[in-house]
Amino acid sequence: MRLAILQTGHNNPALPQTLRAYPQMFKDLLAPLAPNQDVEFTTYRVVDGEFPSDIHDHDGYIITGSRHGVYEDLPFIAPLMRFIQDCFAHNIPQAGICFGHQALAQALGGRVEKSTKGWGVGIRKVNVVKTTNYMEEGSDTIDLIYVHQDQVLDLPENAVHLAGDEFCPNAAYAIGDTVFSVQGHPEFDKGYVHELLAIRGKDMGAETCKQASASLAGDHEGIRVGKWIMAFFAQALAKNTTAQ
Repeated sequence: MRLAILQTGHNNPALPQTLRAYPQMFKDLLAPLAPNQDVEFTTYRVVDGEFPSDIHDHDGYIITGSRHGVYEDLPFIAPLMRFIQDCFAHNIPQAGICFGHQALAQALGGRVEKSTKGWGVGIRKVNVVKTTNYMEEGSDTIDLIYVHQDQVLDLPENAVHLAGDEFCPNAAYAIGDTVFSVQGHPEFDKGYVHELLAIRGKDMGAETCKQASASLAGDHEGIRVGKWIMAFFAQALAKNTTAQ
């Protein structure tokens, strides 16, 4: 399976240089979870204008998180929107995380804005209201790390709402067999968030940081969501191979 990571942001330069960048976080999470097959990862720094030469170069795409907003007038945003739309039109599977979750929604007809509710940070439990056939049945909640202000307010047409809560109603959704998207960060670990809180505390507010820090004592089910992501790609690849 050939997966490409579309890197839409860089680590905050104030963070320790020893921390992993977004692409490495995804590789470390997902490579061990590939179901019965090898997976090859290629990274494109789309935030710096680097895109695949052809959408068919890879079996699927993972769109990472970013400090940027999908509504910002930045050089990489419009090309990314077109790339997402082209992949969708050709049934090439795409998974979105945080900014990627929002970018998929925005490109495919949804609406994204900076939430008036403020920051969602730390480990939060959201309700799983529907499962797809690549999500295991069982628990009706998922505990995941979140770091965001922007939210998907309106889902794209034909999107299936999968998870959410009062703070973030559209925390996960899917569109057919070609889009799977989550607001949370399965690739993050608690140490990374502790470091982020240390440098972003003034922006987020003391009480928000206090609550977020306390939440990190709880469970983080990033591996569970990582399994969903890999099962999503495996299913899409199998279906596309059969159709050829």
